[in-house]
Amino acid sequence: NRDPKLARKLGFRYVKLPTLFKNSDIVTLHVPENKHTRHMINKDTLKQFKEGSILINTSRGGLIDTYALVKALMSGKVGYAGLDVLEDECFIKEEKELLNPDFIKTCNLEVILQDNMLIKNPNVYVTPHNAFNSREALLRIVETTMDNIKAFLRKKPINEVDTDV
Repeated sequence: NRDPKLARKLGFRYVKLPTLFKNSDIVTLHVPENKHTRHMINKDTLKQFKEGSILINTSRGGLIDTYALVKALMSGKVGYAGLDVLEDECFIKEEKELLNPDFIKTCNLEVILQDNMLIKNPNVYVTPHNAFNSREALLRIVETTMDNIKAFLRKKPINEVDTDV
């Protein structure tokens, strides 16, 4: 949601994504994954990136088309990637899992291979789905939880989830 007042107050301007990609040294993703954002970073959007740029994703793995990112890293279009999340995040503990029909039904083997290529790439930094884990973030989680409990006890819930959506 664009807020023109906030833009004026803080001295920034909104631009279209192709302009943002073309002019940014670092692109960092902070959006939920849904039908509109799945693979929002793909071969077409990556072509718009500044040569050698850095891509950071701490949101959801499905925002990035893994194959397109592997290709962009190989070509140098993307210089580095910092990933706290990977697409599908289905990992193989032992090779014999590949023979299990249930594993194959629930996991996309092509994406697993691509994720493995990312993990082994020296220009990719992968963290274990743990980017939230700072002292400040954990304190905010505790405070939000306490505020929710107090509000619930007062029969005035906050952060209410609409289950009809």
